[in-house]
Amino acid sequence: MIKNSKFMIFTLLILTLIFLTIAKITTAFAPLNYDPPTQIKLNMFALQRGGVSTGSPCVVGDIRYGCTYFEEGTPKESILPYPFDSSFPTLNIESQTVNNTEQGYLYNVVTQELGPSMPPASVRAQAIAARTYAYSLIEDGSQMNNSTQFQAYIPYKYAVLSDNEKLVINQAVAGSVYLSLPNDTNPIHAFFGADNGIHTTKGAAPYLVSVYDPINAKEGTFAGTGYGGMGQRGAARWGFGNENWYGNGNDWSVKWETAQQILSHYYTGIEFQGITNPKVPQLPEPGYRFNMLNFTGLDSEQTIQFKNGTDFRNDFGAVLQNSGTLAWNLGDIDDVNECGTAKHNIALSYHLYDETNTNLLYFEEIRTALCSNEGRDLLMGEDITLKNINVKLPFDDGLPRPNSVTCYTLRWDIELAQGHAKNIWISRPDTPKYEWPTQDIEICYNPNTANDDKPDPPKKHSSSTPEGDTKLEQISIVWQYPNTPIKGYRYKYEGPAAKLEPHEPINGDPTLHYLNLLPEVDGEYTVYVKAYNENGESDPISY
Repeated sequence: MIKNSKFMIFTLLILTLIFLTIAKITTAFAPLNYDPPTQIKLNMFALQRGGVSTGSPCVVGDIRYGCTYFEEGTPKESILPYPFDSSFPTLNIESQTVNNTEQGYLYNVVTQELGPSMPPASVRAQAIAARTYAYSLIEDGSQMNNSTQFQAYIPYKYAVLSDNEKLVINQAVAGSVYLSLPNDTNPIHAFFGADNGIHTTKGAAPYLVSVYDPINAKEGTFAGTGYGGMGQRGAARWGFGNENWYGNGNDWSVKWETAQQILSHYYTGIEFQGITNPKVPQLPEPGYRFNMLNFTGLDSEQTIQFKNGTDFRNDFGAVLQNSGTLAWNLGDIDDVNECGTAKHNIALSYHLYDETNTNLLYFEEIRTALCSNEGRDLLMGEDITLKNINVKLPFDDGLPRPNSVTCYTLRWDIELAQGHAKNIWISRPDTPKYEWPTQDIEICYNPNTANDDKPDPPKKHSSSTPEGDTKLEQISIVWQYPNTPIKGYRYKYEGPAAKLEPHEPINGDPTLHYLNLLPEVDGEYTVYVKAYNENGESDPISY
């Protein structure tokens, strides 16, 4: 037997090259585990008041705006000088102490871009978007600066906040949460700007689709959102549940309590990296999320009122959005087997809680199937409008029928089913509790069929804290018993984070009641108080 060693060596070399090539290709296309950066390098420039760069670099000891933060009219001797020894400093993305002050990148960016007077959910959404955007620019190798060309960073902007304001920013920046696409850990380009109109701008990436943004219908305007993504004022409106981004306009029918709702609305089909909560397991059907965008047909104070003993209404509408990472397979509206009362793929329903929204009274009442012509999928980011939604109080199913005006909370939820077989809920409120929030609305039942006269409103009392500017940490609201008999009072406030502390009658006088408003941050607050009895609720008085 003759062995050709040259041929064998040549064959081994070819096989080795093939193996290395395959290995290289495999390595090139294998999913990488993204390692988020901890630092960022910035070209620091003096800025105009709006955050636009002047093109003039900051220098040691600089007291020009943008190199340091100060209010207009501040005496020069009171301005803190530029804290860095270079016009191209390296900053920690999270926390960094310089001269005993917090100069971390995100702490100062978030304070400048949205600020602590906005709802906590909105501020946290801004922090997550800002972190994601910074990560993506670093990944791209972009040469960044401190102007609004990227994200406005001004030293000492965070340092001048009050302790309560700093707490809002601290909670917003906490953790290292950022946005990615499913099955990927690389950051998306989380573009954001000042505002959107009733639809957001379509961007170049698949997660920057144009979405319906109805809360902007009255006051929204396109400003700085040409690349798509989140509108900061829209984020504030959703956080306040108000048509005005300062929270001073008309209440909207929907209010979002979490940054995840805001971000999944503006960035389509994204995942949240870095969110850990041992008390909240993953969804049973990963990828399913929803956002309620609007309810129509609601009564005063954005509630549902059942009067004259009725326990059923079907005059409501809703607009909801697929804010998850999967398309929804809707039933065919013309096929009773797919979209009838017995079978459907996806449905809207609700769970009934007590007025405090803590105790479950009844799990699931009436479903409203989500259907479309020819069973078209509802794609990520798209919305669907529902009409003639049935709402029924389950008095015939075991819930005691009250003899006086009683209020409850409806938690709206989405059921996932295939021919109504799976019976899985996106936000099911019992054990196990999943991670996506329900959308809650107050509902009140009035059994009286003979007299529907509402009580008179309470009367303002002169011993209340005077309305207007105040530096008090506790604001007292005092009112007097109305002219008609009542059973009690209901109250709420609008404004930044605060607590309400109701109290018993003053000095035993049953005609005088009061509560204390304890602001957690500076800002404008409005408190509403209304009386109620067996016949309904009074019009509110406001402070």
